[in-house]
Amino acid sequence: LSAVDYLMKPFSRTRFNEAVEKVLNRIQNKVPETEKLQHLTQQVKETSTSKVERLFVKTGNKIDVIPVDTIHRIEAQDDYVEIHTDKGKFLKYDTMSYLEKSLPEESFVRVHRSHIININLIEKMEKYGKDSYLVILKDKSKVNVSKSRVKELKEQLGI
Repeated sequence: LSAVDYLMKPFSRTRFNEAVEKVLNRIQNKVPETEKLQHLTQQVKETSTSKVERLFVKTGNKIDVIPVDTIHRIEAQDDYVEIHTDKGKFLKYDTMSYLEKSLPEESFVRVHRSHIININLIEKMEKYGKDSYLVILKDKSKVNVSKSRVKELKEQLGI
C-alpha cells in the first residue's frame, strides 16, 4: 500500500507531526511512476539474461545433471516436460515457457507449443503440408513445426 509511516496509539503530537513531515517529504521528492517502472524493467532484463548451462532432474533417489548441449529436444507432458538426451528420457516438473526463456537461444528454439528442439541437432527439414514442416533430428526423432513457428525457426537457421 506504499505506507510512508504508521502511528501506534497512543501517539503524541510530536510523533504525529513527524509522520506528516515524512508524507510531505515523499510527495515533494516523488519520482515519477514511469521512471520507477523503467528502472524496474531494466533490472528484470539484467537479471533474466543469464541462461542455464545444465538441468537437474530427480529420478528416484538420485539427481541427474543434464548439460544443455546434450539435450536433443524437450516435449511437454501435462505439468511436466520430457527431456530427450543421448542417455535417454527424463521427466522434470517444469514449464515449457520457463525452459524456452532459460535455454540458450542460439541453440534452442520452440517449434511448437509442446516442443523445443536443439537446432544444432537438426538433420533435415521436410515440407509437411501447405505451411508446416517436419524437423528430423540426428537421433531420427521427428517433430512437427507449427505454422506460427516456421518463420522463427527459419530465421534461427538463417534460411
